[in-house]
Amino acid sequence: MEQATLHKIAFLPLTQLMDRVNETSKNYGLEINTKKTKVMVVSRKCEKISITCNGGILEQVESFRYLGAIVEENGNGGREIRARLGMARTIMGSLTALWRDRAIGTGLKLRLMRSLVWSVALYGCETWTLRMEDKRRISAFEMTTYRKLLRVSWREFRTNESILEELRPEQRLLEVVKKRKLNYFGHMIRADKLPAFICQGYVDGKRSRGRPRRRWMDDVEEWTGMAMVDCVRSARDREKWKKLASSSLVPDPQQ
Repeated sequence: MEQATLHKIAFLPLTQLMDRVNETSKNYGLEINTKKTKVMVVSRKCEKISITCNGGILEQVESFRYLGAIVEENGNGGREIRARLGMARTIMGSLTALWRDRAIGTGLKLRLMRSLVWSVALYGCETWTLRMEDKRRISAFEMTTYRKLLRVSWREFRTNESILEELRPEQRLLEVVKKRKLNYFGHMIRADKLPAFICQGYVDGKRSRGRPRRRWMDDVEEWTGMAMVDCVRSARDREKWKKLASSSLVPDPQQ
């Protein structure tokens, strides 16, 4: 799709876009199910809109689940992160017999934890926008899994430093999130399609008063220490970006 076409589509009213999709679907013998089709407005304010399709008004929702991930109207990913960590804790608890088995070495338990528990927690982490409280929550979850694995009770009053000294993990959980997100950014830029166009685009007009919200791209700029223009230029070179992404994985002071 040409860039000029993308500009035209971006500024078309949502109602017109919906009508076009509906008309094109009918040409192929398809019909939009208005009961399953929802509308969401991503905005600071709770704006109410009225979008019609096939004579009916589509329901406006505050959030919806897409491909297993929760998308919210305020653009905040905190709810999704809490949900993923909650599911991972459930999996961790269901494997209590495994963590208590003394016949299984600690190294094997660590590998099992990464494949069985961390994989659930990190599903879709490439799309997360990490705030400070989200980083703390991820680090706290990681330490909870370590203590569960070592069968350490809270009554033992062991510090996180002593736990990490005993396990000596190759990579911290937050570092895995950063690496996946930076790698995804590189793939997206090199593909040079719609996602890359959206990330590099700007919205006309003035922003509202107050501190701006943290954006997805802010994480990339912060971890690499470069402006977005330089990040895009570096990401087009696969090997250069791979080295840069690895060198950017400095342990967070809040971990």
